Amino acid sequence: MEDLSRQGWKDKQAMPSDSKGLLQWDKARSDYFRFRYLEKVIDLRNEFAQLHLRDSDLDSLLESAQSGRDIVAMEIEQVSDELRALAGRIK
Repeated sequence: MEDLSRQGWKDKQAMPSDSKGLLQWDKARSDYFRFRYLEKVIDLRNEFAQLHLRDSDLDSLLESAQSGRDIVAMEIEQVSDELRALAGRIK
């Protein structure tokens, strides 16, 4: 989420206003997420799975990311929210 915030996520003035610019912005964020965080997120998901904590939506998103599909900002935010929810289920 840090990268998204730095790049203007949810700040309408900082976001590109044209569709081509938005597509490029989403592609850049997806590439950065895949490069910087995907492996770490998968490791976290696997650790939760060892504790028998799973989330099918998170699994689907990570499968998509691993297959090379671009992950848009809303999905990156969803990954963050779902990891937070799994962490909240640890007793």
